[in-house]
Amino acid sequence: MFELELKAHVHDRAAVIQKLNSFARFDRIIIKDDLYFKLERQGQEQVTTRIRTEEHRATEDFFNFTGQKTIAKKAFLTYKKKERRRKESDGIAIEVNDERETELSDAECVKELLLASGFAEHFSKHKDSFGWYAECQGDFFSNAHLELCTVPPLGDFLEIEIISPRNDEEALQKIDSALKEFLLKSGLELCDIEEKYYSELLQEK
Repeated sequence: MFELELKAHVHDRAAVIQKLNSFARFDRIIIKDDLYFKLERQGQEQVTTRIRTEEHRATEDFFNFTGQKTIAKKAFLTYKKKERRRKESDGIAIEVNDERETELSDAECVKELLLASGFAEHFSKHKDSFGWYAECQGDFFSNAHLELCTVPPLGDFLEIEIISPRNDEEALQKIDSALKEFLLKSGLELCDIEEKYYSELLQEK
């Protein structure tokens, strides 16, 4: 399965929440902490992977994290086999990823194994994430996941993701159109799209 996504800067969080609630089904609140690792290999492309820990929170308040109850905790190891930016005719880039993920029962053990195997800690990222699902009219994809994220110190972003079994030219064009349509329905503009990865933005900070 291939993950296609875009992200955009959010300047009015409350307005975007109102728009999302008007056409999408609210899913959950998750606090995400990501730790990225990389393995340098002489003469070969480096290998990167991520350990993500999640805290699922109660959903009574869209704006108050500290007062919410944690209802579940999980950890995952993620490996993106392919990751590239695809430029469309309008010059806007979307991410195309072949992502593999597995749940971990002991994240600390896996971290120690990665470090002992030659991986080095690369960078960390924190996200406060609100998720929604919205239906699509695609013939090979049925819904999109939209996440309103706060990523310190970068600010607020809307991430829109569609999972597809295909990544051929026809599929990419249809999904690209769907991603942009959801962006506009959320009250944002194409000029709000951020093409850089979070890692690049955090390094700039």
